[in-house]
Amino acid sequence: MELVLFMSVILLLLVLTNDYSHPVKRVIRKRGLFVSSICVSALCTTLLTRFTPLAPMLTETPITMTVLSVTMFQWFLYICVVTLKKCFTLGEMCVISQAAAVVVYGASEYICSAYYPDTTPIYLHYSDISTNMVLIHALVVGMIFIGVVTYPLLRYSRRLAQRPYWRSLPSHNQSIFQNKKMLVAIAFYILTATIVLFVIAPICKSVTGENPFMWTLDFLYMSPSRMFLCLYWSLTVITTVVIWVLVLDFVPQSPNNGDLYSNNAEGKALTSALNKKRKLFHALAVIMFVPGVLFEKSFLQLAFGVALSGFIYLEYLRYFAVWPWGKSLHVFLTEFIDNRDLGPVILSHIYLLLGCASPVWLGSSNVLASLSGVLSLGFGDAAASIIGKRFGRYRWPGTKKTVEGTAAFIIAVFFSSWLIVYSSALIGIDGASRYVASAGRGEWLNYSFVITLTALLEAFSTQNDNIIIPLYMYALVVLGHTM
Repeated sequence: MELVLFMSVILLLLVLTNDYSHPVKRVIRKRGLFVSSICVSALCTTLLTRFTPLAPMLTETPITMTVLSVTMFQWFLYICVVTLKKCFTLGEMCVISQAAAVVVYGASEYICSAYYPDTTPIYLHYSDISTNMVLIHALVVGMIFIGVVTYPLLRYSRRLAQRPYWRSLPSHNQSIFQNKKMLVAIAFYILTATIVLFVIAPICKSVTGENPFMWTLDFLYMSPSRMFLCLYWSLTVITTVVIWVLVLDFVPQSPNNGDLYSNNAEGKALTSALNKKRKLFHALAVIMFVPGVLFEKSFLQLAFGVALSGFIYLEYLRYFAVWPWGKSLHVFLTEFIDNRDLGPVILSHIYLLLGCASPVWLGSSNVLASLSGVLSLGFGDAAASIIGKRFGRYRWPGTKKTVEGTAAFIIAVFFSSWLIVYSSALIGIDGASRYVASAGRGEWLNYSFVITLTALLEAFSTQNDNIIIPLYMYALVVLGHTM
């Protein structure tokens, strides 16, 4: 908490001093200004944690860990602003950078406890280290590390793909060009495997005392419910692919009469088809993740980590056009982009996964808190979009969102949460049973107020719904439960 607040203060200072730093930017290159800002932040971190009583928890932490986290926070901000232009709003940039820095901080805690036990923070005990959480940190931080180490290869692969008119070259030169792309891709895959096997896996084994691959297999196969959940997820994905191919992968073409009405009708048909495709994945999130939250929460946490690292790796392949899947991934994912995916990377699917995963990773004894992401995105956001576009007439001031869509959000989330909780309690799920036993009319009234506030945020916020709304709803549910 102290680290997040400190990073928020740093971001606020950067925003407030942005106008005054323009003359400096003309003299100092961006990288020089970036390095100097990190040095100033490191100095402020040292002063705050070592000479003031404002951050007692960070005072017990090795200064190198805190400075590393603050540096990572500013490094991610730099990447978002300079490299990934038009991909993030200010709010999204802050959330993503803070999350990445916190994950790096958690990984550094585990590494410190394994390799430097004498400097391990007092609040961190070896008995508190969960193998499951160590692997989640290893998956996410490891994938970021792979991107950093392999960046020269990835950048060269993208340059090869961007070379103009290479297909018009003579056949001999085309063959040489294609061989270069293949060699770069093979080198990238080999380097990835080397990092996983000889860097990430040994560190995980040192921290947990377990071989990460064998532990994961034991964790999966020693529980019939986890095996059944994997089978259920596989069947769900296959069914979704069938629905996609047979139903949604078809846009009716209006007759080309050359008039404005025909063009508008075709545009509306394309927009409707895109909306249906995007909301299909919201429905898929509900079907896949609700059983995981209710029956196997720890396994779902690990599965989310695997999925997130996989999505990041696939985005490496797509953006840098790595042979042989980069082009196919780009063609597939561009079918889902809208006006929020104007930057070089496509983030909507990653945001949807993060929105569903964040409340589960953060953890809570309140089952509705863990379900915040699935409920707000799978039911609320989808209902607001579908009902608002189809029946919406009255718009909120200053926004395209409709009052009817907001009402649909509230109704869908409330009744879906009520149905999930009570049906789960009937079959004896512990978390749901405890909530039903303790929840009265006042508890549900408070929850309806939380849903209303979340729906209003969805209506008025300009941030990406998939990343902001679940965290907001989770915070409100936990706060209400605590009070």
